[in-house]
Amino acid sequence: MRFSGEIAAGLLASAFFADAACAGDFASFQPIGFSADGSVFAFEEYGVQDGSGFPYSNIFLIDTRKDTFLPGTPIRLRIDEENTSLARVRAQTAEKAAALVQKFDLRANPGLLAAFNPITETESSPIA
Repeated sequence: MRFSGEIAAGLLASAFFADAACAGDFASFQPIGFSADGSVFAFEEYGVQDGSGFPYSNIFLIDTRKDTFLPGTPIRLRIDEENTSLARVRAQTAEKAAALVQKFDLRANPGLLAAFNPITETESSPIA
């Protein structure tokens, strides 16, 4: 019965997040990089919110050993003006994250994006 309870809990949790999953906007993903020892990873997600048209940018810095965000992060910014450019909000979050990016020299180790399914892909065939 415990297994059924876990499934029920998962379905209930899914219902709470259904609005977010049904939203029409999607975020772009931009890796920033790793620290030399791999203990810190940073990436940015950004886009324009569906409906409001407000641009946003979020920069996440993750302590990979503890599986937690670094103190003071994530750095989240949304500009509540429809005519503001996405470049402006991204520049502002990059400026706020610059000290941490430099401290861990993240741009020196950008990593490799090994797999990617574009948002336009409606289906993919399994690899045999």
